[in-house]
Amino acid sequence: MSADHDLGTRRSLRCGLMATEAQLVTHQGPEHPRWAFIAAFVGIVAGGLLGGVIGYGLVDVQCTGNCDTALSSAVIIGSLLGAAGLSVVSAIGLRAMGEWSTVQDRALPQQQPLPPLSQEPLSQEPLSQEPLQAPGPIDAGE
Repeated sequence: MSADHDLGTRRSLRCGLMATEAQLVTHQGPEHPRWAFIAAFVGIVAGGLLGGVIGYGLVDVQCTGNCDTALSSAVIIGSLLGAAGLSVVSAIGLRAMGEWSTVQDRALPQQQPLPPLSQEPLSQEPLSQEPLQAPGPIDAGE
């Protein structure tokens, strides 16, 4: 077995090039809190259930006679569409949470220790003892 095929030190990329493990960049997404995933799951399930109810209601109002097949189809299609729509919204919401936490992490300045205060005075000149004068009235007609 040649060194190019040694999977312990090299991995194949999609374009057929070989790279060492140190050269491969692994994407580690932001870690979301568990409640975010639970809320997304509950939202997708609720969307599926409500989509099924809407599908049932639409066919039930319009169909007369034996409508079992139409009702079943409407429930399945409505459920799939509702769950698919909410899954897109959940994915976008989770991605936005991840980007927001990344932006917040970048915005926080690194805590640098403050330089020690110098014991020298900032200015050698004494402060003026003259009283401050208030500015005169502003004439808007000029």
